[in-house]
Amino acid sequence: MKTATRLKTDRLTRADWLQGALDYLRQTGGSELRITRVAEFLGVTKGSFYHHFTDREELIDAVLLHWNEIHNLSVKEAIDGSTGGPRDKLRTIMQQVTEQQLTHYDLPLRAWAMDNPKVRLFMERSDRWRLDLVRTLFEALGFSGRDLEVRTQTFVTLVSLEAAMYARPSKMEMLAQIDARLDLLTRP
Repeated sequence: MKTATRLKTDRLTRADWLQGALDYLRQTGGSELRITRVAEFLGVTKGSFYHHFTDREELIDAVLLHWNEIHNLSVKEAIDGSTGGPRDKLRTIMQQVTEQQLTHYDLPLRAWAMDNPKVRLFMERSDRWRLDLVRTLFEALGFSGRDLEVRTQTFVTLVSLEAAMYARPSKMEMLAQIDARLDLLTRP
């Protein structure tokens, strides 16, 4: 297993441990999160872990909240700051998620959720939040009923899994793809 690049100092911050845990999960495909393994991945002893966390459960809770801040809350902030209408906000979501590679932790977390009830519950809540957010935007565009649900689920699935399935295009191609997908999904 490839270890993380060591930081300039020997002291890791809480944020370093959180990011390191996410990177470890991403590299190992969502294997169980263990303090010893993350410490080895970060190139430190597990003693430094206890300066920031009391136990593994606290680490798990903090990692999930950290991921939520990286992905869901940053997307919410971006669309709240958008002055455009619902279609523009859908475009903002697609563009931000793609440009900032916000979903590259989704698959490892989903794999981890298969074996960890706490992670599964967290991911289910996150999925509901994403669906609710996108559903309100499609509703504002006038969609309802089954049509609304299919568009909402298609959008969330596409945005969540696209990076895992397709090579990252150039920025110009990415923007063209976003516009083409939005045309398709918002067409009456």
